[in-house]
Amino acid sequence: LAILFGGRSESGLRNDLWAFSATEEQWKELGPSGSEIPSPRAEVALAQRLDSTVAYLFGGVTEEGLSDELFLLDLVDFDFESITASGPTPAPRRGASMALDEELQRLILFGGLDEEGPRNDLWAFDLQARTWSELVSSCDPTAAICPPRVESSAAVYDNWSSRFRLLVGRSDDRNTQPSWSYSPGERWTHTSSASQEQTG
Repeated sequence: LAILFGGRSESGLRNDLWAFSATEEQWKELGPSGSEIPSPRAEVALAQRLDSTVAYLFGGVTEEGLSDELFLLDLVDFDFESITASGPTPAPRRGASMALDEELQRLILFGGLDEEGPRNDLWAFDLQARTWSELVSSCDPTAAICPPRVESSAAVYDNWSSRFRLLVGRSDDRNTQPSWSYSPGERWTHTSSASQEQTG
């Protein structure tokens, strides 16, 4: 089940919710419920469980500006819950990439665009403690290590290898960037090809 939330259409920002079934090969509009449905927004980061029972949404751009809000979406009854985090949080942003580490019960968030410009910071959200922590300081883009990503980047968490994988995406100069992966040892690896592997 693939989930699509909000975005921007000819009529403006949206907060509708859609699901695509690979078995039925069709889209279906869902009716989200609850009092905490996110306001209309575009360029949110979204991650979901492999069993398609729960999804998480972070940030995006709203009518009021950039957001740092985090929401849980129950994919059984399509009910939204706003999650309040304690302690430091990532800056409000749009176009970030996010994946769910189901083994350690945490979300991994990378990059995006905030008020200061493109970012390449990396954060983890503990789903039980409901706290954010920055995993590694910003990388040096001049060294070609994990350059900032602002859009069109997909992220997955590989439970088999315990790596956060960042797939393609665009940098602030609109150029397509190669794929990278991040290990728990705070090490980035360039994964576009074995012959071009770089680490930092």
